Amino acid sequence: MKNRKYILNFGICMLVFLLALLLLFHDNKHQTRASYDNIATSPTKGLKILGQPSVDQKSLILVLYKNDCKYCKKIEKPVVQEIQKLKGENNKPPFLVLNLNSVSPRQKVMLSKNILALAPNQRLLTPTFALIKSKGNGYWQTLKLYSGTDLARIKKVIGDNND
Repeated sequence: MKNRKYILNFGICMLVFLLALLLLFHDNKHQTRASYDNIATSPTKGLKILGQPSVDQKSLILVLYKNDCKYCKKIEKPVVQEIQKLKGENNKPPFLVLNLNSVSPRQKVMLSKNILALAPNQRLLTPTFALIKSKGNGYWQTLKLYSGTDLARIKKVIGDNND
């Protein structure tokens, strides 16, 4: 009986010790889920930026997704991780990440009108990655564009030295 109690206490102590070690050395980077929601721009703010780019705005990297798009979800984790990695680099244009499910039909029309190459056949596709440059008056020139899930092609749009 005494032996069982000793083994039980030892087991509990080891479990507590292992949990303490896990908490102490756990890498916090793995705690934040790589999600579009973590990097998304509100539609109001995003469309304001697109409508009136700042004078010193050379270019933007635009990411269009839908939170219910199976193709967007398929590449969500690696794309978000790549964007988070690139966001801090000095030579990168700012990212504008928009959930098209949060954008009104009127705003979608404005978006496709101001960035003509984004909407082939007047339809915004997801996921879409574009490097765009301001032409003035809220109109944008598309320098690079890709709609799809090929990570190598996505990195060519968002990861190359774009300036």
